[in-house]
Parts: sequence; structure tokens; C-alpha cells
Amino acid sequence: MIYAINLIFSIACTYSFSRYYPSYNKNKFFTYFLFLFPMWVIWLIICGGQDAVGTDYTTYYSIFKTQDVTLYYKKLEFIFAYVVEICGFLELDPQTPFYIFYFIGALFFIKILTKLQHESIFIFIILYICISTVFNNQLNGLRQYIALYLCTYALMVLPEAKGVQKFLIYIILAAFIHSSSFLLLPLVILRFYPNITFKGALILLIFSIIFGALGGYSIIIAHLSFLIPTHYQHYIGGTFDIGYGISKTITKLIFIPFYFYSLYLLKDKKLDCYNLYLYKIGLIGYSIRVMFLNNLIFNRIGNTFLLISMLPLYFLLRDLYINQKYIKFILITTFFITFYLSKVLLFPTQEYLYKSIYLTNV
Repeated sequence: MIYAINLIFSIACTYSFSRYYPSYNKNKFFTYFLFLFPMWVIWLIICGGQDAVGTDYTTYYSIFKTQDVTLYYKKLEFIFAYVVEICGFLELDPQTPFYIFYFIGALFFIKILTKLQHESIFIFIILYICISTVFNNQLNGLRQYIALYLCTYALMVLPEAKGVQKFLIYIILAAFIHSSSFLLLPLVILRFYPNITFKGALILLIFSIIFGALGGYSIIIAHLSFLIPTHYQHYIGGTFDIGYGISKTITKLIFIPFYFYSLYLLKDKKLDCYNLYLYKIGLIGYSIRVMFLNNLIFNRIGNTFLLISMLPLYFLLRDLYINQKYIKFILITTFFITFYLSKVLLFPTQEYLYKSIYLTNV
């Protein structure tokens, strides 16, 4: 129920914001930060106040309690290690670092929103909460998901002036939280790569589906295992080197038709230069996820693109909304919202079954 209420409240906050923003746009980030204050504070209370919602919670709680961060220094995750040690030095409660890291995530999520059109950020909120899985899964994979926000923003600023420098800085900062972020460094080439065409996007989507269906990850494990990050290689042949199973895989693939539908934006040339770039990196990110979806190792790497892969759906829904195609818009968003509500109200498990320290300590 908490998640359902949060969804409604978050949509209401961002929809209201979109109506009043034009009068308060002198400093974009500060304006977003201030006017969305109720929303991100509620998020911080929910995420920071979790009580063993994710399987990694007890591990992180133990780290925050003992300040044993030797492993993370070896992995070059300096920011994570420093925050833990500072909290320990100040003798803060082991729950406190959760709030600090989720606050960092909230800051960069707001920066991500500033790169989108203000009148339709409520659409991105729907996708963020209902489809991307980031909001719920960050309660488990703390470091990876906080780094994900920085990586997403890094990709979004890449085409700007001094974009390469900004990209490298944010990726390195993200890697200091979760070292797998270094994997995104080769994507700097996207700044110089031509924007995607309708035909190119169609081929990319089809190829990713075929590659994933044929178990493309097994080809990499067999012949290109050196491409796998060192701290993931020990998983090969182990507990996590397995598929998801057909039922869970299907639930992750049901959104593919909407990506195909969004291709009309390319065919009809409905996106300006920057939005076309965002669409391109979103589609590439989604295709990478689909290629390696059916293996736990590669899916964890593919999760880096969870937020960026929402962009094609965002532009699809934004186009329907702006052009007053309300029936299609309502049908699609209702499907997305219903999908999420079924997970948090009807079949809540793992990160979708909320437990809170506020209730535990009553």
C-alpha cells in the first residue's frame, strides 16, 4: 500500500509542478529541487527507512555498523568507503548511510529530470516507478543503483559543450560508488556517432531480441569472457550463472511492442536534435538489456541502462499527450500503472513487499 500511495503522490507532485514551473524557471535545478521537495523527501523516508526489504540490506547494515570497507578500497569504490567511514567516525546510526546514499540518488534524479521537458516529467515519473524497477530495486542494490543515476546523467550531458569532460567526470564518480560503471566509458563514442534512423532502430531491436533468444550471453562467456568485469567473473559457472525462467523473462519482455510502436517518432521525424540523441541512447540501452536479459550475471550489468532505456517510452507517451491522443495515452499509462500496482498490491514479494524501521520500532 505504501508503494501505491507513493506512486499517486509522485504523479500528483510532478503533474502540479508541470503547470506552475514556467513562472519559476530562473535556476532550473534549484527550482526542480525546491518544488519537488515533498516528493523526494517522501522517497527518502521510504527508501532510507527500509527494514531488510532487499536481500542485500543486512550486508550493507553490517558494513555500516562495522565500517569494514577494505574490499571497497580494493575495488576503487572510494566514495562509498569514505561515506561509510565518515558516518562511523561521527558515530551515526548504521541506518543513516542509507539516507545519505539515497539522497545522493535523489539529487541526480532531479538533475536527470531537468534534461526533460518540464510539462511532461510526470510521464517519466510513471515510467520510473512503474516500469524501470529502479525505485524498488534500489532498496536492494544500493551501490549499483546510486551509481546508475550518475551514469544516466553522464550519458544525457554527453552531447553538450564540454560533454566529453562532463561524461568522464560523472562516470568516474559513479565508479567510485560502484566500479561496474567503468563499463560505460566506451559509450563516449555516442557523442560522435550519427543519430539513429528508423531503419537502423528497427534492425537494432530485432537483432537484440534474436540475440537474447538464442542465448547470446553464452557466446560471450565461451569466447569473450575477458570482457566481463573482474568482480563479476567469479560468478561464471556459479549460483548466479543461470537464466531467469520463462515466466519471469516474459514479464520483462512484455514492453517490447511499445518500443516498436515508438519507432514512428523516427519515421515521422518528430524529435529535435537533442531529443533524438536521448531517444538513440535509450534504444541502445534497452537493446543491451534485451540481449542479456535471460542471465543473472549479464542482467546485473544491463541494469545500468534501466533508466536510460525508459526514454523511448517517455517520448512516445509525451508525443501522444502533447498531440492530444488521449485515448492511446490513457490506455498505455493505465497498463503500466496496473502492471505496477499488481506487483505491490496483489503479488508483493522481495523489494515490492515493504517493511519499515518506523513500524518495527513502534
